[in-house]
Amino acid sequence: YLPLLLWWKITSILPLRPIEFSILKADCCYFDSTQNCYFLTVERRKRKNGKLKVKTIPLINEIKVTKEIFDLIQKYKSLTSNTDSEFLLAKSFYKKFLKLDRLVAPEDDEEITTAQLRTLLRRFYSEIITEEFNYEVIEKTISTEDYSQLKIQRMQLGDTRHIAMCGLLL
Repeated sequence: YLPLLLWWKITSILPLRPIEFSILKADCCYFDSTQNCYFLTVERRKRKNGKLKVKTIPLINEIKVTKEIFDLIQKYKSLTSNTDSEFLLAKSFYKKFLKLDRLVAPEDDEEITTAQLRTLLRRFYSEIITEEFNYEVIEKTISTEDYSQLKIQRMQLGDTRHIAMCGLLL
């Protein structure tokens, strides 16, 4: 579930949409020795009227990140170094190592989609949160008044964007 750890670490501090996270390029993170800083290059995208609207925001497409995030991305890249994808989250990695056969897609569609990322998140809740830690996963639509210690509310991919925005305000 390293891709989900990447999703959490990156999108809980940087307000990225799920689509923006899923299309991160394989070479998205780099060290700038002149500034002695690590950077993440992102492409901004937004859906309007159900259609994907591509809009690059050049002033904020390179964002300073911590060494921890840089190292985590490098670790993930070393584990997936045998993929030829231009994207960080290549479908071939998911198909081979996570045995998710439903992720077979046309060859020109190399990045994992947000729907497939949601499937991975649901699988994490099922296999880890429920089976390993014995928590009952509650959907957002269910009232939170009756939570016990062994109930947890399911997050959606876009929730971390809101967490990041709140963090930026503090």
